[in-house]
Amino acid sequence: MNFERTFIEKATFFLVMFLVYFSPIFRYQLGVVFLFVPLFLLALCLSSIIFHIGINHIELRVSDVVFTFVLISFLYIAIVFGTTTDTLIILIVPILTLFARLISFDNLKAIFRIFVVIQATLMLYEVITQSYLYVIQVGDIILDEKMMGGSIGIFRAKGLFESPTVASIFLITSALFIGSDKKWFFCLLVLSLMTGGRTPVIIIGMIGAYLHLKNMIYGANIFEKILMVVFLSICVVWLSQLDLLVFDRLSETTDLSASSNTARLKFWVSAIDFYSHYELSHLLFGNMGSYRLEFDNSTESGWLQILVDLGLSGLLLFLLPLLRVLWSNLNFDTLFFVFIIIICNFVFTFSFGIIGAFSYWLIVFRFDDICKTNSLIK
Repeated sequence: MNFERTFIEKATFFLVMFLVYFSPIFRYQLGVVFLFVPLFLLALCLSSIIFHIGINHIELRVSDVVFTFVLISFLYIAIVFGTTTDTLIILIVPILTLFARLISFDNLKAIFRIFVVIQATLMLYEVITQSYLYVIQVGDIILDEKMMGGSIGIFRAKGLFESPTVASIFLITSALFIGSDKKWFFCLLVLSLMTGGRTPVIIIGMIGAYLHLKNMIYGANIFEKILMVVFLSICVVWLSQLDLLVFDRLSETTDLSASSNTARLKFWVSAIDFYSHYELSHLLFGNMGSYRLEFDNSTESGWLQILVDLGLSGLLLFLLPLLRVLWSNLNFDTLFFVFIIIICNFVFTFSFGIIGAFSYWLIVFRFDDICKTNSLIK
């Protein structure tokens, strides 16, 4: 019975992870309705909990019940106060992630390793062929290789995901879970360079630097320390000699006059100004879809998008569980990883879409579990 229960837990969680991270294939290649995937996963999780695992096996916390009730309430509020329901998915996916947490978070690292191998294979194929596995169209805009390359004209690999940005979300999430292993860290860093994005390279680089330099300083012997310093020095010199467009793009990170940066800043400023003109009810509960209808674009920032779509209360809904993790286990490690998540969701819409929202809440819930375990040990 225990073996059957454990197998069902692991199989259900793997299937949830597979369907979430492979959802672009179902949506764009197989024509599955966008909301069908998370709704099917919710039904799958519930049936697994009720019919296979048994209620006595589940560690159901009061906070989980309250959180689910709040999310369901926000679904209703978003429909009432919103202009559209385009981003309603960000309120459905957290419930899915919570149910997946109740089933099992076992083998999370192993699952990410499998997915990274698949993604690396697909991205390498794209880089070699200089063509995407599939191209999607949003309205009149075709998100092909030329469109994604922008004015600088680089090829930005995306693998199984719909865009290099979503691929970046997956790579950053993977780095948080398996980046402590040097082999996987360097693999993820190379893949982040293939996306042509600045954010994943910088964020994954920061995660690796924090994890491995800390271990080098405090845990390695003197020979390993010298070897690491020599290796990093060679890498810096080698990269500085490369004449690659992706590094030109990285060099624009702090250049506020660069077109990509000025466009992003413009959307940030417009989002703040747009929100400041809301009436009181929308200040509190947002107006889902109104900003996108007005500017035909996202705010280019997850926190600002939450603010205009779900209001101040919605922003607190996303921020408070993260701050609770920090408060429950206040140390430098927790502070660093909370900082990483906050930065990720600030510089782009990390917490949006099926994959983004699932990744965000997967990180929050997993870190919450780890912090609770650490507090019990203490």
